[in-house]
Amino acid sequence: MVQVTQVEPGAGQEEGVAGTLPDGAVRIDVAYAEKGRVKALGARWDPGVRSWYIPEGLDLDGFAEWLPLDLDAERARLGFGNPPRGPQAEVALLGLRLPCWKCDRPTVSAVGLQQGEGAVLLLDSQLGKRVARALLPEAVQVAGNVGRIDQRFIRKLKRRCLANGCHWCAALQADHRLFGEDMAALLSPGSPALEHLVNADIPVDLWQRLQVAHEDDSEAALP
Repeated sequence: MVQVTQVEPGAGQEEGVAGTLPDGAVRIDVAYAEKGRVKALGARWDPGVRSWYIPEGLDLDGFAEWLPLDLDAERARLGFGNPPRGPQAEVALLGLRLPCWKCDRPTVSAVGLQQGEGAVLLLDSQLGKRVARALLPEAVQVAGNVGRIDQRFIRKLKRRCLANGCHWCAALQADHRLFGEDMAALLSPGSPALEHLVNADIPVDLWQRLQVAHEDDSEAALP
């Protein structure tokens, strides 16, 4: 059973829009192209808050991809915990600062992990983005202008994927832009374009899974 914390009424509303969801309702983030799917599952649209929601009493399991993230549960699934689970690898999470294609303001995207002075392991897989999202403290995101990593509907793929967003306007920062061939020099170890975001210990088995995910064709960078 999916566990979810009730979202505060008004969270994510457009500025100036008044209204609250019905008692017991759970707000969900739904792209326009997905509205038919959630409607078929029983979700409803509330024009007062301009949001889709799950009515009280409806099973949440079918709505997992649209529910607000339970970050503590996600960290536990990835093997982070206290005490640590098994052998640990010390890594640095690195970010790349680029102008947003939409608002042109400089925003940082989490793009790699590095062990010591070794090669940068690019976070161009879905697993890589899950790990980066779990490692990024809110304070670092705010202070460093780091964009959020969220589930976003990718029109070309016609499905939801984890992707970096602009810190300022939340616009998608696509993988083909962050990890394209013309970015290779910027993403090399020691590049001044890479910014240190945070140090962390991660399970060695997770580090190995990240390496496999990066090399796996099924985890290729988004178009």
